[in-house]
Amino acid sequence: MKKRFLMPEAYWDTALLERWLEEKAVQGWRPVSFSRYGSGKFEPAEPRKLRYRLEPLRTETYDAQCEREETYREMGWEPAGVLGDYRVYACADPQAPELFTDPSALCLTWERQLRLFRRHRLISMVLIVVWTILQFRSLWESGQPVDVFLKGMWAVWLLAVVCALEWLCGNLRALRGVQRMRRQLEAGMAPDTEDLDASLRRRRRQNLVSWGICGLVAALAVSVFGSQQEMPLSDAPEPLPYVSMEAVAPEAAALPLDSSVYRERRSLLTDHREVSQFRWDFKASLWAGFDRVRFTFLAEALYRERLANFLDTWSVVEVREVADSRFDQAVVIDTGKNRCFIGRMGRAVLMERVRTDRDLMDHLDDFVAVLAEFQ
Repeated sequence: MKKRFLMPEAYWDTALLERWLEEKAVQGWRPVSFSRYGSGKFEPAEPRKLRYRLEPLRTETYDAQCEREETYREMGWEPAGVLGDYRVYACADPQAPELFTDPSALCLTWERQLRLFRRHRLISMVLIVVWTILQFRSLWESGQPVDVFLKGMWAVWLLAVVCALEWLCGNLRALRGVQRMRRQLEAGMAPDTEDLDASLRRRRRQNLVSWGICGLVAALAVSVFGSQQEMPLSDAPEPLPYVSMEAVAPEAAALPLDSSVYRERRSLLTDHREVSQFRWDFKASLWAGFDRVRFTFLAEALYRERLANFLDTWSVVEVREVADSRFDQAVVIDTGKNRCFIGRMGRAVLMERVRTDRDLMDHLDDFVAVLAEFQ
């Protein structure tokens, strides 16, 4: 029965990969195929001592490759597959000569491969940095970075940073290993090799981190979508975190409404509630958004963002700051046909926009009661 084994993490260390293959041969496993530098599929075989050697893939014709492999067979070395950018050869004869005995020839053989390794690692590092910057830039330019952050994007940002650091560290380590190997080959020395067990432990740790990140993303997606609810306002659980239309605009509340919807969304950083009521002819409308945030500094940032976005979006006639010590921050905004209240008390933030001619300053006690009840 075939079985898959993880490869050592130091894929640039060919001596380490060769030793790993030789240990598998002693354990009774023969390679069948390889998934780049991640893992290898093996099949059971008679346990025996083999020598494995890896040679960089060459740019050559098929006939030249066949001719070279025939020469290797005459020396006692059989092709055993392709591992990433290497061609693998195995030898069961302990008396057979080595494939590579001249350090200078070995250096020439490896020159192109090491240049490619170095170039790919540098390009990869630049792309990681650019990708991370673009993630933050696109999210910040959404116009509502605080709101997006509270909805769950904080986890995406955190995962982006963790992934970027993990990839950067791996690429830096690979780059150092490739540079060290190149210097040793140029000096005519046999390249050093790493500890096999330590490299395998690093590979397992990398896999655990990768699977952990995938699990966190899946858990986040389930929690975000699973915590969202939408229902008719009449079915919403009481009490509701807003001042009703009957209180702030009784003349509009007396009209039949085309839509009355309640939504809620719970996440790790905020509990968000939203109420929307309107008529298609715009004779009556109310929108209220309430957030109970886990941290006060995030509540302050959310208040400032909602105020700034409203001022940018609406044609404002008048903005009045509420001089009431019961609020930490509060304003009443007049846009002509609509009135808006935005207030914060501790970690609770309420924004309510209603179409009415009435002054919302007359309902400060109602807004205080809502914010105090839902602390």
